[in-house]
Formats: sequence, structure tokens, C-alpha cells
Amino acid sequence: MLTIQAQIEAKLLAGEYVKVIDFAETDRAEALGAINTLRDRLPILSGWQTLRQSYLSETRTRARRYYIPEAFLREVE
Repeated sequence: MLTIQAQIEAKLLAGEYVKVIDFAETDRAEALGAINTLRDRLPILSGWQTLRQSYLSETRTRARRYYIPEAFLREVE
């Protein structure tokens, strides 16, 4: 079984987005720590993604998502 850090690294290198909220509540602290550790080796950027929005109640649920820009994922020829 892969560690949380290995799972996150595999997703990022595959060009996928990673959100800490996608992990179980008990694993979120470890996931955030893994992302911060990986930032030392990989060009990880972050941005916000709106998960849910209600104009009626004027609320918005957002999550920070982490990714590696496509320019860094291309193979060098």
C-alpha cells in the first residue's frame, strides 16, 4: 500500500489536481504535510476551486488545490 505522500506525488506527476479535502479527515494533516514536503522537490503551485456556491444564501465553499504546471510535466526531447 502506498503512503499518502507517494499517492500525492503520483497524482501530481500524472498531471492531476490534489485537494486535501479529498482525503479522510484523519489523514488531512498528513496530506498537507506531504504536500509541503514535496514542494521542496517539485514545482507545485496552488489555487482555489469553488466546490459549491449558493446565490440565494450567498455562500461559497472553496478548496485549495495543488498541481504541477503542464510546462514542467512535458518530456524533454
